[in-house]
Amino acid sequence: MLLRHPFFISSRLCAAVTIGGATISIEPNGDYSADNREVWTWYVDLADGAEFSASDLKTGCGASATAQEMMETLLTFMGACAESIKYHTPRPMATDDDSAMSLFPAGMHAWLTANSDAIDMMCLDLEENPARTF
Repeated sequence: MLLRHPFFISSRLCAAVTIGGATISIEPNGDYSADNREVWTWYVDLADGAEFSASDLKTGCGASATAQEMMETLLTFMGACAESIKYHTPRPMATDDDSAMSLFPAGMHAWLTANSDAIDMMCLDLEENPARTF
């Protein structure tokens, strides 16, 4: 795979970007969900050493995707989570499981809100500059 800036190969040997001191990596895990969606694994390695990951990022039904498309998808979900956290924080509803807050572990919430603008900018940059990965 050929990668172009802002992508690089992470220490996990995956396509990655850096936002707010964290390395965000993704890779296809070779599995398909029951509804025929390609499953990808994401990793977030924060600057303080905290690590988060899950194999819950999926393509459209029967579709495959590039690393760039899946990174855009992941960043979009991260942005939605950050917005939900900001909306719910001053309210006692912070445990609302129906909100986008539940998309990522609570240990990531402070990083997501502190870096929401950078996440949105990276997502926009990737959307406006296609074909960075082959």
